[in-house]
Amino acid sequence: MNAFWFALSIYLLLGLCVLIIPILRSEVRKETKDVTSAKYPLWKVVVFHSVVWVMAVVLWPIVVSSTFRKPRTLLDRAQAAGGKVIVAAYREIAAKNGIPPTVKTSDEEIIEIYSKVGTAFRQAAKQRGEHIPALFLNHIVVGFLQIYEMCGTKFFDEHLRYEVDKYIAEGLRPDYKRELPLF
Repeated sequence: MNAFWFALSIYLLLGLCVLIIPILRSEVRKETKDVTSAKYPLWKVVVFHSVVWVMAVVLWPIVVSSTFRKPRTLLDRAQAAGGKVIVAAYREIAAKNGIPPTVKTSDEEIIEIYSKVGTAFRQAAKQRGEHIPALFLNHIVVGFLQIYEMCGTKFFDEHLRYEVDKYIAEGLRPDYKRELPLF
């Protein structure tokens, strides 16, 4: 929504500039008393302004929509590329071991689960004053991907909450302390 207001304000600013620049040009002409420049006939000014306004109205939505469709920062590009690599790695591990995630789970859901589980366990580790290695988190995520696909969203959320609370109270389960390299 912020992008819409930004684009609208730029659009209106451009229109304002188109209106003001000819007025300023004529003021400068008056101040310098340039007798060599002839004034344009009214019909040329009207046609020029009409063409500029039509072009602005027609072209700005195309320019703005194509600008905001692309990732805008290096971080956005890195996250998009990283997401593809993560999804491919989890799908490869699942295919080798005959476990979820299967085609029932979309790529977006895999990224969401990866983020949700990783964030929850990292925050819990921070609360405990510990650090969970990424290789352990990868193994934990595989387990939660299986739970998500077999049991659904509601059970997944409840189980994640339970496991995080258990980790905070007792520490990381021994079966979670297994390394799983994704790459």
